[in-house]
Amino acid sequence: MQKLILHLVKHRNFKLEFVATCMITAAAAAIGNSRRIRSREGWEVAPMFYMILVGRPGIGRTPPLEFAFRPLCDIDREREKVYAEQYKEYQALKAQYEKSNSQGEPPVAPKLIRTLISDFTQEAMVKLHADNFRGLCMKYDEIIGFFRTADRYNTSSLITDMLSIFTNGQLINSKKEQTQSLSIEYPCVSLIGTTQATMLPELAKQNLIKNGFIDRFIFVKSEDNKIPLWCKTVPNKEDSYNPEAIWKEVIDRLMTLHPETDGMSGESHSVILKLSVAGAERFVDWHNEFAQLQNEIEDERLLNTRTAKWDYQVPRMALVMQLLSWACYESDGVIVSLEAMIAAIKLNTFYENCYSDLEPYLSQSALPTAKAEYLKALPDEFKTHEAISIGKKFGMSESTVKHDLPKLVKSGHIACISKGNYKKNYN
Repeated sequence: MQKLILHLVKHRNFKLEFVATCMITAAAAAIGNSRRIRSREGWEVAPMFYMILVGRPGIGRTPPLEFAFRPLCDIDREREKVYAEQYKEYQALKAQYEKSNSQGEPPVAPKLIRTLISDFTQEAMVKLHADNFRGLCMKYDEIIGFFRTADRYNTSSLITDMLSIFTNGQLINSKKEQTQSLSIEYPCVSLIGTTQATMLPELAKQNLIKNGFIDRFIFVKSEDNKIPLWCKTVPNKEDSYNPEAIWKEVIDRLMTLHPETDGMSGESHSVILKLSVAGAERFVDWHNEFAQLQNEIEDERLLNTRTAKWDYQVPRMALVMQLLSWACYESDGVIVSLEAMIAAIKLNTFYENCYSDLEPYLSQSALPTAKAEYLKALPDEFKTHEAISIGKKFGMSESTVKHDLPKLVKSGHIACISKGNYKKNYN
């Protein structure tokens, strides 16, 4: 996987952060409900993410998105061809059945199995998921398309569904005009799209912040946020390295992960993967670390509400890391290892740092409330270790403080006097 990603970064000018994120999300969509991870007793989740790639125009958000999802697009296209043939046959059988006035069972309409969707109603989403146990992935070039879809087809219904899906809630569609209701006991629906930082305020409507919907999103940005410069070097035609074929092979192998089928009822059930002992211990230690930081905050207005979603995000990432390793013939797909959990925790830290950088756009203020209170609590002059100590009172880990200090310097809120020494600005 590393070789593939670095090849795309070098030869196609993909941003590493974008292509890796797109591949993780595409892998999650391929795995779907075929596998779930049990991170602790009574806590099982399938791999699904709400992802937004944020970058300036021309930085290259769309190419890695299209590359990562091409194999799934091709699979859906083949399914459509099969469905078209099956539907022709069904229409012929139906016409024959109606003409003969037969008292027997009528022909059964075929089902169109899809993974990727973009323009849909809430009812259509439930129907498509009912026909595809593995699950769905909403893919948008511009994520604003999803929010406009939500506005067009009753915001409260679709957004409420997405809130529930993230936390393992059932997906139910019960309309008066339907002869029976449709329900998905364990929905698995991912969402991915791109946008510009200047568009984030349009997404961050107050009701979506207050109900926790925005907290469920993972935001990713490129570290340099610069438009890549092209190289004049002509590609070597003899180079046999084929990124498309390699990635297709990975996705195809993930698609061979089938759920269990009940011999009596014929119902599908996810195969449950457990954490290794070491992986489970690392997960608990990590959870307790940020939980203790949150518990030290007395003013609930200063709480980092995103931490409540990490217990869902990190196991999901660990499951995808493990099964990607399995798909590359590097490990087994029976248990989620310590290495996969460590990778997931690092990914979560990276994504939260991205969110921290973009938070001013989402809060529509120069400095979010919690950061403003933290800055107020700092003395006029302070050292790094003092900033870390004070940060703990605001639920900020050491790594978060070290990440934020250069950002506060860059924004002009503080100045760096010398290495490890700062002073506040009062302009």
